[in-house]
Amino acid sequence: MFIIASISLILGVLGGIGIIFTIKSYRSQKKTEHAYEQILTVAKQDWEGKYTEDEIVKLNAQLNDLTLQINNVIPQKARKALLEYKEEQLRIELETIYDEYNDIKKELSTLGIKSKLSPEIEANINSEINKKMGRSTYNNKLLVIIAAVLLLRL
Repeated sequence: MFIIASISLILGVLGGIGIIFTIKSYRSQKKTEHAYEQILTVAKQDWEGKYTEDEIVKLNAQLNDLTLQINNVIPQKARKALLEYKEEQLRIELETIYDEYNDIKKELSTLGIKSKLSPEIEANINSEINKKMGRSTYNNKLLVIIAAVLLLRL
């Protein structure tokens, strides 16, 4: 139980660090946005006589596209990466807990005591673990094939 608590604590700390970096990134993004507005203001003052109206429209469109990416696309990608990281950590923790559960279940069965976990939940857990192992097996086979092809080229 201490091991699970320790793993949970470590994963919680790592998740907290990820959240801190996300917040710092968000704040940095807001500062950058303010700087872009200043640059745009100065650029508009300097543009008179240097650029045609069409060029100014194109530059404004490019700036708007970049602003859209900074405000929408980048935070979405950061959120996705954070959620994927959290999901991976939780999956590892669940697998560890489930392994410990199986050990206790085996011990209980030797004492003639039946497990109290519902069969549906156990089937779902086994299904998810088997999916992960299937992906891992596929990745390992793919790695062996790539290594074999590279060795044959030498």
